[in-house]
Amino acid sequence: MYKFYYDESEHSRKLTLETVKDDGFYDGFVAVIVGWDESDEADIERRYERFGCMHSDRKSNGEIKSTTVKPRQLAHGFASLGKANLSLIGDFLSLFDEKVRVYLCYESKTEYVAEQLFKDYGNTGGIDADLMRYSIVKSIVQYQPKSIVNAMYDDPSSLVDRLREFYYERIRQGIENIQLKRKEVDQYGQILMLLEGARRVETLDWDYSEPFVGFLKYLTEVGISDYSLVIDREDKTEDAARRLGIERSSGGDSKDYFGLRMADMLAGVVCKLMKALREELRYHDEGEFVQRRLVGETWFQLDDRRLGLYKKLDDIAIRTNNAWYKVCAGSYSDDLVMLLALLTLMRGLGSAAELRSVARECPERLNTIACEMLGDHYRRVMDKSDNEIRVGSVPIISEARAMLLPEGQKTANVLSVGYDSLGIPLILIDEGEMAVCYRLPDDLREWAYTLAGIAGSDLNVLPSTVLFTTRRGKHYADIL
Repeated sequence: MYKFYYDESEHSRKLTLETVKDDGFYDGFVAVIVGWDESDEADIERRYERFGCMHSDRKSNGEIKSTTVKPRQLAHGFASLGKANLSLIGDFLSLFDEKVRVYLCYESKTEYVAEQLFKDYGNTGGIDADLMRYSIVKSIVQYQPKSIVNAMYDDPSSLVDRLREFYYERIRQGIENIQLKRKEVDQYGQILMLLEGARRVETLDWDYSEPFVGFLKYLTEVGISDYSLVIDREDKTEDAARRLGIERSSGGDSKDYFGLRMADMLAGVVCKLMKALREELRYHDEGEFVQRRLVGETWFQLDDRRLGLYKKLDDIAIRTNNAWYKVCAGSYSDDLVMLLALLTLMRGLGSAAELRSVARECPERLNTIACEMLGDHYRRVMDKSDNEIRVGSVPIISEARAMLLPEGQKTANVLSVGYDSLGIPLILIDEGEMAVCYRLPDDLREWAYTLAGIAGSDLNVLPSTVLFTTRRGKHYADIL
């Protein structure tokens, strides 16, 4: 029989405007489950107790909690660690070996809100709703627009309007740097079309089911059927586990279960590293929006002990007892991917001396590795061949107004072209104060399909000025 223990970091029992505006707020939510064969528990507990005795000065109410390491102490990853925290985290990570199984789940709180906003949208031949949701979450987390954050948690009824304003402005600014921002401009144009039928967010209470969905898949993959699960006591989390059929689960106090304390500490370290990476890469003002951001060189100023911590965390999170479902995440998982990319980079370095010789190259190397990993992730999001059908999904039916094209010619500044689930061609036009989505006449369907098919590629020509011509009731479109 296996015994597992669950804890989490950066949870928000209820998402409110006050929660989000708090200086310590982080969009990510991390759940960690640690476990072992029942026959190994006594040995692992003895090792944990020795660890506790070695660092008894870090105990609070008799426990070493993840809060003993403050976020600022990991501001540049393990390079920021002072001597005491270096020893603490090093000794803690040394507790993990092949006897200890680790499962990790990452979720974005903004993605959860986006799921509520677009919960009735299914993937169709015309619009990839999964990819659009991903793009929405990424842009909100990256740019942190105050008007949208305020609307999400204080005035949900205004959220769609605020989103429209935000994406239209991002398109306008992206056009000024179109070589760097072409794909983003095209994505945001498609999002503006998607927003035509968006719904009001009904609830922002957190759903705790997702970590357990992945955990059940992990158990099946590794062939564990005889197990128990102790959850750091919280009613909603316990209820979520039971709803999913984890009957041998129960709540527990971390004072009584060292496994809960191990899960708490690991979740805290992982989450603080991701939070630091997010802070390093996020835009701080609008003047930076068209610039590319990289992790600073300070992250790579490591000695052998600090480099060794990354290698050990890599072993724990990825290599030891490796399994496909060992690390799970939602569609938006950029922070997790960035951490995994950092571990991958560190894995390939033999020593701190080698790292110092290439330190200036490391920010670019890390960016390249992360981009490759994110590219793989995009492809999985877009590949629907093995995805389950979403319960309750309905086609998107465009509410866009018809575009009137009287006899003669007219030009328009076209931002994006697409089509809805019924195959109706759609066009997004810059009308000065706002971008407006229109339905195109049916005889421009093939033209719209062609442009939609090359969107995001090097052949994409939008945004552009388009000349529309109407002769004897027939419509033509030419890019100028």
